[in-house]
Amino acid sequence: MELYCVDTSIFITAWYVLYPAKLFPSLWEQIAAHRDGIIIIKPVYDEIDPLPSADRNLPSGEKSKKYPLRTWLTEHGFRETPLSAGAERLSLEWEKAYETSGFSKGASKNDLRTIACAKLRDKTVVSFAKQVSFPSERSRYKVPSICREQDVDCIDFIGMLTQLHIRV
Repeated sequence: MELYCVDTSIFITAWYVLYPAKLFPSLWEQIAAHRDGIIIIKPVYDEIDPLPSADRNLPSGEKSKKYPLRTWLTEHGFRETPLSAGAERLSLEWEKAYETSGFSKGASKNDLRTIACAKLRDKTVVSFAKQVSFPSERSRYKVPSICREQDVDCIDFIGMLTQLHIRV
């Protein structure tokens, strides 16, 4: 059962900064047990330890050292979910509305894609992004503000762990 659409920061920040797998192995095993409830859209999956074409044919041990998070996702059965045409259209509309560009201080294009996927599938977005108020410029809106404005549920990583009853 798919429950959550996660943004890139959920895996990258948790894995490399806050909850490294070497220190919190049981956390990551419990997350893996819920993989069927976690949607990682293809553009987000591609941002997680992207495998350059030159490294795609490396032996798995070398990939594991060079791209540990991507290797872990693959080994634990996480899948990339194709972005639907409807979600792509909706995210393109929002790119204009939220003035998303390469220089935006707010949500990225892939954040908007994640939110659009969640909206169309009636799922919850999970993000580390924090924002409690609406800034005057829409180009500064972060994931939680856009979710609130678009009527999409949004929680942070700890909220997801709590809802999944994950304890370490």
